[in-house]
Amino acid sequence: WAVKHSCVIDSMENAKEYAVSILKRDVPLFSDFEICGELPGGVFVGSEGTCGAVISVQTDAFPFDTTLRLIPRILHVGVGCKRGTPKEKIEAAIDHALNEHSLDRRAVKAVASIDVKQDEEGLLSWCHEKQLPVSFFTADELNAVKGAFSHSDYVFKTVGTGNVCDRAAVRSAGEDAQLLVSKMILDGVTVGVAQEKWSVSFE
Repeated sequence: WAVKHSCVIDSMENAKEYAVSILKRDVPLFSDFEICGELPGGVFVGSEGTCGAVISVQTDAFPFDTTLRLIPRILHVGVGCKRGTPKEKIEAAIDHALNEHSLDRRAVKAVASIDVKQDEEGLLSWCHEKQLPVSFFTADELNAVKGAFSHSDYVFKTVGTGNVCDRAAVRSAGEDAQLLVSKMILDGVTVGVAQEKWSVSFE
């Protein structure tokens, strides 16, 4: 199920313990996302028990003594940066944004920015190193993204949109995306994080 739905299994040891437990008794499942349809046999929705599973992108989601964490890869990171920013500063800014909001970096599915950054070596190098796809959008495409975003007149005059990172993250995450991290700045790098609309189904 995890492979089919692009979820990272946090611990194979805990996965084995969960599998053994389900043969002995009903076991709980806690999800930060809507659960659609029927649950598998032996599984109930809840957060009480000694061994249970959690579906979440949060790093602090450990409600059980033994918690099997399933981490959906549904986060999109939007990045804005000054010309020539090294990949180390980009990585530090992204890690800072994720850590500050307790978001698991393994949940990151893709990266996005504005098209004038499509030859930005530091950004491209970091995405290649992390094996993450990166998309670049025009200013018009970013301005068309619906939502309330912070605005910088300076950035607007420079690249044609008043917010790169948040708009790029939401645009990449698709329709009905949720902005989880709004424009954080570290060493000249701006980072926004959006989450795809996603639900749990075992059917």
